Amino acid sequence: MIPALLTYLIRKLIIHLRSGQKPLMIALMLTISSATMAQKNFVLYDVIYKDEKIGTTKINTVTNGDTLHCSIVSDISTRFLFSIKVKSVEESTYHSGKLVHSIVNRNVNGNEKVNRSTIAGINNYALHREGTKSIIKSDRINFNVMMLYLTEPVSLTKIYSDNHQQFLKIEKTGPHLYRLNMPDGNHNLYHYTNGICTKVEVFSQLFDMQIVLR
Repeated sequence: MIPALLTYLIRKLIIHLRSGQKPLMIALMLTISSATMAQKNFVLYDVIYKDEKIGTTKINTVTNGDTLHCSIVSDISTRFLFSIKVKSVEESTYHSGKLVHSIVNRNVNGNEKVNRSTIAGINNYALHREGTKSIIKSDRINFNVMMLYLTEPVSLTKIYSDNHQQFLKIEKTGPHLYRLNMPDGNHNLYHYTNGICTKVEVFSQLFDMQIVLR
């Protein structure tokens, strides 16, 4: 999106340079400067099950002014009682520190199992969950589960889950170690070093696995 915008702006700048329209030229130059200031970051994690790598989790962030866009793509392939392939895509967009839109999509062996979104409204959020709609009353969501990969949740007691579409309890259980409790009784442990999430331990009724920073 940004490269296309830059191409358009540069063409406009050339036209105004040739026509001598200095005010418009200056405005376009400022806009181009703003567009090129977008900061991108990429982080890769390995998914480990029983000491074996079974997949990856890729995190991309783009910061442009007051807007933050984050995407997490997980690809997992393993075998429990049968072969299983899971692809999960999550995206969140924040503006001025407020969550404005998020999606969660999960496919298992090629079949869509989860398709959920959270969209900011006026004093609430619209929730879409596999074809159903509901509302959660909240002026703003400042921190969701995806942010745990980007920022240590210092002093937080609850965060929003885009998957469960509710606020979940999070508690500090040790130095730079946090436990996130799920509504189904499962839980995750998030480890941090110098403010960076280095490992996530996933504990569920069916399996335990780790997501480790490469």
